[in-house]
Amino acid sequence: MTNETTPYISRNPGDLITSENWNDVQVKVKEDIAGQVGQVETALNEFKEAPVDADTFDAKTPEEWKEDLDTRYAPLEHTHDGVRRYHRYFLELETVVAGPPPRLQPAVIIHDMGRHPVVQVYELLELPIASNENLPRPYKFCFCGPAHAPDPEAIDFKTKSWDERHWGNSIDDVIQELVSNLEPEQQKKFMEQFQSDFTLSVWLTNLEKALFEPGPAQFHFDMGDVYRTPWINHRADRPVDDLKKAGEWPPRFVYRPILVNFVLLRPDKENMDEIRPVPINIFHLNLKEVEIAPQIGEELHLMVLLRA
Repeated sequence: MTNETTPYISRNPGDLITSENWNDVQVKVKEDIAGQVGQVETALNEFKEAPVDADTFDAKTPEEWKEDLDTRYAPLEHTHDGVRRYHRYFLELETVVAGPPPRLQPAVIIHDMGRHPVVQVYELLELPIASNENLPRPYKFCFCGPAHAPDPEAIDFKTKSWDERHWGNSIDDVIQELVSNLEPEQQKKFMEQFQSDFTLSVWLTNLEKALFEPGPAQFHFDMGDVYRTPWINHRADRPVDDLKKAGEWPPRFVYRPILVNFVLLRPDKENMDEIRPVPINIFHLNLKEVEIAPQIGEELHLMVLLRA
């Protein structure tokens, strides 16, 4: 009801109250109630629609919560290489140290993560390139056409399951993986190597350098270890923009890693019918270096993943 004290219909002592007056009072009472209820409903609707921000939650302001969570879960300043959470290395180990028994010279990876990362070791398998019998040697890496393009040399680069998943990664994804390990100021310079008006050959050469040249000499892989199919060679001099417009993008970078769980399986030299386990020892030398030491005396191709 209204807070006003003015009567709906004013009368003095002794005045006659007619039925008309009584009816008018009832109408005014109903109008007054409806008006008051309408005002309350309008105020409630406006309140519901308006954003309401609490000053604090659990006695902390938003700024205090942000500071607390940032300190707990994320580094505030990226001032060194240790902020990297993932890195991949390709190792071609071929230097054998005299025994007995002979062993491959260990590879030392300088990761600079500032912590002991989780290590996974994969053996790189030979790729089933269609013309393998005509090649001078087996290959562990290959640039070939996109999964949707008919590349005869890469016809077997897929699973044998019903859905035929294709092996390898688009070169766009490989470039993005490499960029993710760089500091922001380095990323722009790195991407300058991959302009859309550059030819496919320039892209692949720059990508090979980024994949293989940064490693120490002991890693041994170089650009000659990557096979380029005729599909790639026939398009090498075309600008990347043209390939994209023609629907022939992106080419794939294919390799076949199999997780070995730090144990290689090899035929026993004294009994070729038996398989013997050969360990790969992993040593964390310090917070910035890890040593990969296969206990085997023959050339070995590995992929090593480090995660912090």
